[in-house]
Amino acid sequence: MKIKLPIPHKAQEAFTLIESILYLAIAVTMMVAIAAFLTFILQARLKYVAISEVEQQGSFAMGVLAQNLRYGLNGPAVFAVSNGVLTETIGGSAGYNLTSPQVQVSNFQLTDLTPLGAPTVTRVQFTLSSNNYSANFYDSFSLRQ
Repeated sequence: MKIKLPIPHKAQEAFTLIESILYLAIAVTMMVAIAAFLTFILQARLKYVAISEVEQQGSFAMGVLAQNLRYGLNGPAVFAVSNGVLTETIGGSAGYNLTSPQVQVSNFQLTDLTPLGAPTVTRVQFTLSSNNYSANFYDSFSLRQ
């Protein structure tokens, strides 16, 4: 009499459909999370660049305005906003830009605050904006004698 021994089952070598779908779902979820994180990082960097650009150009423009209003060293200066760019023209020469076209200037005002019999006092104010960020700059300067 012959005795039949059971044949051992071979180990499973492939993934089942459920396992494949589960692994695919995990991979897609991780890719979406990584893409969202990278998008957030990029947006934060763009905002930081806009803030830096606005602050640096605002400080530079205010410094040039202060120098001209306090000392008037180079003769009469004309400040104007053209196409959103703050320009300075001295003594009829060709003007030069105090801000770049990437930063828009608005609400530029020079106001005389001089009381009677006192040295000239001028208030300067303007707004710079770039990529959904804007900052107001204002200061007052008196003419040095």
